[in-house]
Amino acid sequence: MTKSPQLEFLTANDWTLIGDYAQTTSFQAEQRLIREAHPIDYVYVIRKGRVRVEVGGKTIAQLGLGAICGEMGFLEGRPASASVIAEGEVEADRIPTAKLRDIFDTFPSVGHRFYKSIALNLSKRLRDTSQELAKKNGQQK
Repeated sequence: MTKSPQLEFLTANDWTLIGDYAQTTSFQAEQRLIREAHPIDYVYVIRKGRVRVEVGGKTIAQLGLGAICGEMGFLEGRPASASVIAEGEVEADRIPTAKLRDIFDTFPSVGHRFYKSIALNLSKRLRDTSQELAKKNGQQK
């Protein structure tokens, strides 16, 4: 399993435990890893290639090596807020969300480190988005 800088608080043992349930999956160009408004059954960690994140058919981000996808739907227990689409050949570790929940129930410390990593990652994304919006609004004046 590929370690993700976006899950920086996970230990080597955490990665081994989670990796036991991860399956390396390949995607071709334009193939969807995640479909907007559909249930999330897997969290993905990108091993190779790039994906784009689309909302309503508009690209809002591009992600590469080590990026995690599907974490918002996993956290909220809701359908995906965006689609994630391969921009060429992509390889990703696919982790069943049900197995993640089982791991976190059995080993709360792993869940703590996972959620702490996700919270930091989402905070960084929100900060970056806020800065981009501020720049965009400043250019329109």
